Amino acid sequence: MPSLPPQYIQQNRIGERSIENFNAFYFQIAKKFMKANDPNTKRTQTRHGNSEKHHSDIPETINIPLPKEFKKPEDHTCDDIAAAFCRLLQKELSFRRKAGMSVQPLRLYLSNLFEGQNTLLPLGVAGYGQRLAPILDLLRKSKKRLTVCDAGCGYGTESLLFALLGMNVTGIELVSERCDLALSRIDFYNSICETRLKIDFRNVNAFPFLMRSDTFDVIWAMEAISHIYPPEKFLDLAYSKLNKGGRLIISDPNKINPLAWLRSVRIRGSLSHAPHTRFLDPETRQPVEYGQEKIYSARTMKKILIESGFHPERIHISGFLGSNLLPKTIARNPRLTDAIKRMPHIIRKLPVFRGLGSLYTIVAQKR
Repeated sequence: MPSLPPQYIQQNRIGERSIENFNAFYFQIAKKFMKANDPNTKRTQTRHGNSEKHHSDIPETINIPLPKEFKKPEDHTCDDIAAAFCRLLQKELSFRRKAGMSVQPLRLYLSNLFEGQNTLLPLGVAGYGQRLAPILDLLRKSKKRLTVCDAGCGYGTESLLFALLGMNVTGIELVSERCDLALSRIDFYNSICETRLKIDFRNVNAFPFLMRSDTFDVIWAMEAISHIYPPEKFLDLAYSKLNKGGRLIISDPNKINPLAWLRSVRIRGSLSHAPHTRFLDPETRQPVEYGQEKIYSARTMKKILIESGFHPERIHISGFLGSNLLPKTIARNPRLTDAIKRMPHIIRKLPVFRGLGSLYTIVAQKR
């Protein structure tokens, strides 16, 4: 979360909507960021340190143009949109670091996309685009502004991506620290858009929220169904809160993949699954049952969705690139990465291997 001076905060909790003069403070930081990166700034070394002479006016907003991929997304591929968004994430991390805002939690979450402090990994970016392809396909072709619920939104990364594509997004997150950080990210992305994003983050328990919420066109759950407990209750609520023809899109580790299964066992520290109650409901302050990496295979999740009344219309297997497993020397090599990027297209044509990717994304429609 941002490190704001006390004079800009009425209360100690950044998650409260009680920050006064935030925009003024934010753009003061933006000025410093632009000054540090402006080629017209001449730096001269003195005995007392660095002095700067600035020869241009500093804009009042962050001078990062909105990539063309978000102005007319229907004209660009999913890979292009994902790559453009990753470049924005790169700029956001640089901004937060220079502004003294919290970076480490976000940097860890995006570790598959970056190496070092802020260098994008081409294979990581390609894998991210492949994973998001089903929902990006849906959103970029939409003729209207869809209402999207990002269930278990974490730090809000995909919520921000969907909002940049013109959607009306509500991100819900049980853990207050994650929601606070997500809230702190909105102003950066608002500053590069001509109009404010239609986005909101709420620190809530998914079950009571969905019971009283309006309906949505899309409910997105990435790395969430393995934590929401019990998942069957969530699926029933999701079905009731989707508009007719709406989609529930689930993206999660694929249990049939040995590495994904071993990762889930390592995280929970046991072969068997049992929910924990370390997190509290933000409203009632009562413990919430929270799943510990209870992952499913794509085939099993398809059956569960059908039992909940959904019609699965697309099953997309990804996670073939293994960008987080390859040595960095390979991941950095353009020729090798270009060759590896083509592998998923070949593997998906092989019946024995096409279901073995470490990730699945299922699009299920309410009819």
